[in-house]
Amino acid sequence: MENPLEAMRAMSIKLKDVQSGYKKLVHDYLEAAHPFEYNRNRTPIPVTNPGEDPNFEKDVDMYLQLIEHSGFSDDTEYSILQRWGIDYPFASGSPGLSQPVIEYKKFLSSVRDELSESMKPLEHYYTYLIEKLPVQ
Repeated sequence: MENPLEAMRAMSIKLKDVQSGYKKLVHDYLEAAHPFEYNRNRTPIPVTNPGEDPNFEKDVDMYLQLIEHSGFSDDTEYSILQRWGIDYPFASGSPGLSQPVIEYKKFLSSVRDELSESMKPLEHYYTYLIEKLPVQ
């Protein structure tokens, strides 16, 4: 009969393999999908309420998806958020965001501040984005 501790270690190794594979799939998918692409060649819509801009809603949804993918893959290096949420939208030739960065920081801060207990493990991903998004 297998030692329970050894069984737990084996399961932990398998979980890490699954998370690592999932993280690779996310990167591969985003490489093909080009997030934020709908903002390319778009004339910014000046609004007093960013929520009125449909592309702001799409941007926010993408950031929330990136946070979820980071949590599911236990991406403690923040590679998904860094590559696709920070580097990609602001790289030369990339599509950018539909509204000023401060609006995303405000939105992400308000969501982070109201996370339910079950969502608290994702809090550090929100904080990472809030702190790393470049102020323009």
